[in-house]
Amino acid sequence: MKAVLFAVFLALVCAVSSRKLLSSISVSNTSATNEPRYVFAHYMIGNSYATTQEMFKIDLIHAVGMGVDGFALNLGPEDWMWDRVEKLYTAARDFPNFKLFFSFDMHRMGDPNAIVEWIRRFSNRPNTYKYNNKIFVSTFAGESQSFGESGPNEGWNNKIKNPLRNQGIEIFFVPAWTAMGPNNFFDRNWVVDGAFSWNSWPNGGSPMTTAEDDIYMNGARQKGKAYMAPLSPWFYTHLPQWNKNFLYKSEFLLLDRWEQMLRIKPEMIEIVTWNDWGESSYLGPIQGAKPENSDVYVDGYDHIAFREMSIPFLQAYKNGQDQPTINKDAFFFWYRPHSKNAGCGDGYGRPERWDLVEDNVYVVVFATSDAQMVINTGGQSRGFPVRAGVNRVSTQFVVGSQSFELQRNGQPILKATGSVPVYDNCPKGTYNFNCITGVGK
Repeated sequence: MKAVLFAVFLALVCAVSSRKLLSSISVSNTSATNEPRYVFAHYMIGNSYATTQEMFKIDLIHAVGMGVDGFALNLGPEDWMWDRVEKLYTAARDFPNFKLFFSFDMHRMGDPNAIVEWIRRFSNRPNTYKYNNKIFVSTFAGESQSFGESGPNEGWNNKIKNPLRNQGIEIFFVPAWTAMGPNNFFDRNWVVDGAFSWNSWPNGGSPMTTAEDDIYMNGARQKGKAYMAPLSPWFYTHLPQWNKNFLYKSEFLLLDRWEQMLRIKPEMIEIVTWNDWGESSYLGPIQGAKPENSDVYVDGYDHIAFREMSIPFLQAYKNGQDQPTINKDAFFFWYRPHSKNAGCGDGYGRPERWDLVEDNVYVVVFATSDAQMVINTGGQSRGFPVRAGVNRVSTQFVVGSQSFELQRNGQPILKATGSVPVYDNCPKGTYNFNCITGVGK
């Protein structure tokens, strides 16, 4: 019990710290609008088997501290998930403005009656998210799931929407039918009320663009429907039991996507993810169950920099502004623990696309005025000028410890040291293309 109370205390401290950062990094008033915008985070209930109500509360404290509006609960068919969702809803009572909605994993959910029951049972809960006074419902995939009808439109209408309507429950349906692609999405899918894309990462070596977002948004606005855009910090998975061994190029991906979101301003954003440990895409604090074999590349690799770096961008987006205005110096760093050329001999091999990444350390600097970012990588010190605003700095890493210092007029302002060095081989004897992150203090 003492350990749980201490963990909650630490989460509260982190949330207060995040709020202080948010209060000191304001946003510009450019293109301000009163149109409400929402930011959610994808929450894997499948990773919550060992999660207690107190641990759910820790997640909620961190999410609320960031300014996230709610969780999209990824659900499968396992019976134990009912208990965990109930515990999460109970924990959420202390956060009345924080909302929850279901994102059914349609690779695994084939029973429409179960989907109807999930929605029905939680439809009247105060924390359930409603859009246009309808229960918000999403999916992961499902573009080929018709529930025995002639197609997914007929399946969702006849087996889910109509049975719920007969019980006085209307849903606002925004699936991630991403495999269909964005072209003519809303012409083909009359049952949907909006679209969510799972394409959160670039496929090749070039940075992520808004090409698909733009098509979805144009189609949605022509049809009077909604678009929920994806945003993710990272991706690496190395799970032999599921034949998953690949990565997506992610170095400055999170910053790229936040800047794009401020430009295109979709109705909603879903961060992918809060706690998908097995795919290294998490923003949340590491706790709960992890997929077998993932602990070797997750434990000790907190993504705190991604959480805290997101705060001013998230608030700027919700306020309808074009860019954050920096009123306090800050920096955030991340790097991988070994070279992409390292030979690990773990029996599973390098991940697909390993050759697309760079052996670099990455820093995002929020500067109030001109300064210098000094990176000491493996004993080699390198300085980089930064300007007022948001800056990107990167340099090739050297084996050894990694430390960072933001200076102005030759005097240190903020410092940090990575909690994990860059190794000359593979830590724990396995490939690890996840990243260690940190924040200047």
